[in-house]
Amino acid sequence: MPADLDDAVCIRQWDWSETSQVVSLLCRERGMVRGVAKGSRRPKSPYSGGVEPLTIGQAGIIVRRNSELALITEWDLIDPWRHIRQDWQGFLAANYLADLVQHFVRDHDPHRAMFDVLVGVWTNLVPSKSVWPELLTGIWTVLSEAGYRPSLTLDAASGEALNDAASYLFVPELGGLTASNRADGWRVRHETVVALRGLDSVEPESVRSLSRKLVASAIVAERGCRLLSQYARYLLGVEPPSHIALFGSGASSNSAGG
Repeated sequence: MPADLDDAVCIRQWDWSETSQVVSLLCRERGMVRGVAKGSRRPKSPYSGGVEPLTIGQAGIIVRRNSELALITEWDLIDPWRHIRQDWQGFLAANYLADLVQHFVRDHDPHRAMFDVLVGVWTNLVPSKSVWPELLTGIWTVLSEAGYRPSLTLDAASGEALNDAASYLFVPELGGLTASNRADGWRVRHETVVALRGLDSVEPESVRSLSRKLVASAIVAERGCRLLSQYARYLLGVEPPSHIALFGSGASSNSAGG
């Protein structure tokens, strides 16, 4: 059976044997693919550059009906994204997005627009720039594509239009903002909501180009990231390994700090 070629980002990698790996790939046409790369650890193999986390390449994939793991027959490295490993905060941000992808994207469920946006985010997490606007784009895109886009214009409790206010309450159980006073919500500033509403108003392909214009400062972007990361944590019921490393130990509290 010939292999299908697909652009892919390596999300995770585990040693399978002395010569092989198990890899988790985010593919443009196939969504998440988990597979065995036989012989990938040999010095001479059809896996150029090695299959390493947070690199992008073109993968040869054979899906096997009798196995949960596909067969990864080849890997042609496109970009090792060395810049991600040159800045600690950028490295944490890149890994946090990989954690979200691992948890939220289902196997063999393609999200081409999300793939393109995330590749742009990982490509632009360069040491000279704040990570927060890019990261906000990435978190928003993953949640939206997974079916968890927050409700930002209608009251999540009543369904009525939200009036302008200095701050709002985000209730994770309701999946959005509300004007009612509740003990199970997180207070969010008006400027954070404005930035998120801007992202909510465009198609995925335009989110990255718009985010840099909408987010007035890295502080606003960081607040948006903290809010969405807490929402993701609530949805998953677990804390992704990179969550505390990126957002700090206080990120485990009940306040999202939006």
